[in-house]
Amino acid sequence: MAKKMSKKLSVSMSMLLYIITVIVNTLSARGFINNSSQKAVSASFPTTITPAGYAFSIWGVIYIMLFASLIILFLRIQREDNFFVVEKLIPLFSLSCVFNIAWTFAFSYRLIWLSVIFIIALLTTVIIMLNKSQKEKPNTLSLFDISLGIYAGWLFVATIVNISAFFVSINFDMLETHKIIYAIIVALAVPLGLFLNKSFRNPFFHFAIIWAFIAIMVATNFASGFMPLFIVLVAGSTVLTIMAIIEIRKVNFKP
Repeated sequence: MAKKMSKKLSVSMSMLLYIITVIVNTLSARGFINNSSQKAVSASFPTTITPAGYAFSIWGVIYIMLFASLIILFLRIQREDNFFVVEKLIPLFSLSCVFNIAWTFAFSYRLIWLSVIFIIALLTTVIIMLNKSQKEKPNTLSLFDISLGIYAGWLFVATIVNISAFFVSINFDMLETHKIIYAIIVALAVPLGLFLNKSFRNPFFHFAIIWAFIAIMVATNFASGFMPLFIVLVAGSTVLTIMAIIEIRKVNFKP
């Protein structure tokens, strides 16, 4: 009985921290933190690979899916297959919430160098969770795994954009004056993403990256000056789509 209560308390505390994370992000998005929205801060440090505005709606999908996952976990706390999630993943999930909140404040206060550190820490934490989950139940994806896969894929691209914004913030103009560099960055990001996903084999990681790549193409308006970047984005999206289809056929889904 005591063990059950301890697990419920752990999940409940994680849910509370998660709700705080969502509230902080909502306040930031609406400009209540440092009197500046995330969109305004991002516009202050424009990069060629910043996705079109609509792409950021994926945050809503991620947050809803993660919250649903936590609710399901709480309601099924006694199921033996959930013990691993509660004992090994929930503490890491709580840590990811802390990094998320820290990133939000750092970015809102235009401490871009600090936001880079926090977003890398956040991405690393989510990837560790995916790796642990895959080792525990190979080729099986729950709603929580799917949510984390989308989360990690989006964070992967967001980290690259955040690092690019840092260079803009220190007036390092080479990226913007030599846009071919962005094409090279994306070209390197694709195999890096494939390498990272090799350890946890989550096709939804790829789908989130594809979503971001398409939004980057939309943001550039397919202009001729961005042709090298456009070609790399199309090629990268194609490769990731093929890999995602291959992987999704090999996994089993469970609630």
